[in-house]
Amino acid sequence: WAGFRCLNPQCHSGSDDEPYAGYRPDLNEVLPAPNFLPGLVLKQQKRRNSFGELEEEWGVDLDSTLSNLKGEDDRGLPLPENDPRAAIHYRWKWEMENPTEYLPEHLE
Repeated sequence: WAGFRCLNPQCHSGSDDEPYAGYRPDLNEVLPAPNFLPGLVLKQQKRRNSFGELEEEWGVDLDSTLSNLKGEDDRGLPLPENDPRAAIHYRWKWEMENPTEYLPEHLE
C-alpha cells in the first residue's frame, strides 16, 4: 500500500478483493492523506447527532498545532530542544541554517 493513511485514488492494495480504506479512517476525515502536516495536533471532540447521542470525532487543535510548529509551549515560551513537542520546529530551524548538511543525531 502506498501509505498507512492513504486515501489517494492511486493507492491500491494490489487486489480488487481487498480494497484499501486507510489505516485510520477517522483521521483521514480530518486531514486526508497524503496531505499530512508534520507537527499537526489533533483533538478528540464530542458532538451530538440529530438523535441527541454523543458521537466522537477528530478535529485539528489549531492553537496546539501552531505552538508546536513554533516550538513554544501554551504560554508562548520556547520549548527546550530536547522536548519532543518541539522536534519539528528545531529540525526545520536547523535545516534552514544548514541546508547542505544532514540532521545531527539528536534531531533525527
